[in-house]
Amino acid sequence: MEFELHWHGAEIEDLRIVTAGKVTAERLDAMVCAAVSDPRFRFGMTILVDHSRALFTDMSPVEVRLRADLLVARAEKIGQQRMAFVMRNQADYGLMRQLQGLTSEELPFDMHVFDDVAPARAWLDV
Repeated sequence: MEFELHWHGAEIEDLRIVTAGKVTAERLDAMVCAAVSDPRFRFGMTILVDHSRALFTDMSPVEVRLRADLLVARAEKIGQQRMAFVMRNQADYGLMRQLQGLTSEELPFDMHVFDDVAPARAWLDV
């Protein structure tokens, strides 16, 4: 999976992350590490993660659990954020909702899943 970080663009979000290609828990973790290690990263940001070109179809339940564990391990560095995730299709949307269910009690950020960028940005703008 490839990813790009776009900081403080013309849109509502402070950070937009765009992903493409086959997703693995390790590549998602690399994406998070790249974002939180950037000096522009701070607590209280609005973050749009656009997975509309990413392929989650090969993630097994074991890999979803690994992703959940990695997110929880990084929770302190991620901190309090407002994050919107845009997914490619209903199957990927369901997988992200499963991940949300696995981590909701342990993560300090507000996370919602969408199937389109427009409602995700509207939610971030509230």
